[in-house]
Amino acid sequence: MNSELNVIRFVGSKIVVHSVATAALIAATLGSTVMLLGAIPAGAQDPAASRLYQEAERLLDAGEVQAAQTELRLLVQQFQGDELAPKALLTLIDLYRSNGEDQEIRAALDKLLSDYARTPEAASGFLVQAELKVQKARTLSDLDEARSIFRRVPLLFGRESYPDLQARSRARLRGGELALLAGDVAAAEAEFVAVVEDEPPSSYTGRARQLLGRTLLVKGELPAAMEILQRLAEDAGATETDRANAEILLSLAHRHLLRPQAGEPHWGPASRFPAAGLALREPIGVAAADDGRVLIVDHKESQVSLLDSAGNKLSNRPLKDPQRPAWAEDVALVVTDEEVVLPFDAQRMSFLEPKTGKERPLDGLRAAVRGPFGDWFLIAKGWKSILNYQSRRQGQELSSRQRADFVDVDRDSAGRVYGLDAKAKQVNRLALDRRTQKDVITGTWKRPVALTIDPLDHIYVLDRGERKVFMYSPDGALITSVGPSLGAGIELRDPRDIGVDGSGRLFIADAKLPFIVLLD
Repeated sequence: MNSELNVIRFVGSKIVVHSVATAALIAATLGSTVMLLGAIPAGAQDPAASRLYQEAERLLDAGEVQAAQTELRLLVQQFQGDELAPKALLTLIDLYRSNGEDQEIRAALDKLLSDYARTPEAASGFLVQAELKVQKARTLSDLDEARSIFRRVPLLFGRESYPDLQARSRARLRGGELALLAGDVAAAEAEFVAVVEDEPPSSYTGRARQLLGRTLLVKGELPAAMEILQRLAEDAGATETDRANAEILLSLAHRHLLRPQAGEPHWGPASRFPAAGLALREPIGVAAADDGRVLIVDHKESQVSLLDSAGNKLSNRPLKDPQRPAWAEDVALVVTDEEVVLPFDAQRMSFLEPKTGKERPLDGLRAAVRGPFGDWFLIAKGWKSILNYQSRRQGQELSSRQRADFVDVDRDSAGRVYGLDAKAKQVNRLALDRRTQKDVITGTWKRPVALTIDPLDHIYVLDRGERKVFMYSPDGALITSVGPSLGAGIELRDPRDIGVDGSGRLFIADAKLPFIVLLD
């Protein structure tokens, strides 16, 4: 098991003994092992401890988790000063997490952070503590608390004493990601730079380089961003995923930053997205993942299909009354009238109407997006607001207006949620606090029906009435529009939905065209 990657959270108190004399007195009185300055120094491996640890590993390989836990607990109890004790605790924490044993996690993590405070495993323990805080976060202050815990790792486990500690790089990377969510771009940039320049190369370096390049793109520092991303894309030592992500961001920057500077359009003439082996009859929904995978809803066929970036069919599923597709990170989802369906993960989620006092199912669903705290934001017919659900049973209305008609919803890279109000012809943005609202766009559209946002936070609105797609800057300034004629003999007839992938390719689902329109 890789303890660097198995991250959850803590709780805990610590007894700190301030002097050896006091420690000896307490030890004599209580007959127990005493923690000097909160830590038991880990010593060389005892052969018996090694055998217990090896037996636990054998049992885990055989799938006997409970028996493995027994061996690990015995090791910790009987060999507290052995260097395998904190490793056993970290393994136990991971096993408890897999089983959802919160009380056991807290106890084991408390012991790890107090008894073995100066071991590398304790650094991973702080990561556990912070990640559990992130998992349970519901407010910006929760995120700030998690960031504070992440910041402890490089402070307590400096490079001079722990030269090759990957937990330090992970802590800085995650702290930077949370800083981006909180809107603290300067702090995020500093954390990513620290991972790249101050830490030894690790499995987190490529991700930090990618996020640093993206952060600089958002700030408008184009030359520096392009240099960082180009070097990452060409780095044979980087992972294939990191190189691919860098290339995607380079394509996005070229399309939406360099081409306009040279007086060229953002996209060339339209084409048919290949969709090999897929016959479309009434495509009404499309959503694109950052890596270029495309999700297509065919209403007449009652089917949802998943294709790779080149248009090769990966999978398809029958689905009753499918409506709008979307992505929740890497997970494909489709909204039906009564449910949010994860068609390729065999999961379905229904919700109750908010604040009715009755357990009445919410129906008339139009769109859904997952928030950064794991909550859901839904659009449903008959509700003049965006609906927010912390769980399927606990919903509340947000941004309620007397004459609102929300038809779509999406979120940007900072976790802020955007709703498209067709009646007011506006795009409304909710901050992470779920209370602060702002109308970022007021359009002159005839019949706006769909909304999407790209990785640089450009906002796209599809106007079914005008048969056009409008592209806006993050602050709501109009950048460009396309349609209804798109070149190459393709003209929009009844556009229903749009999607944008990580490289800025624009996909349009038109119910009267037997293919998905691609602007590349």
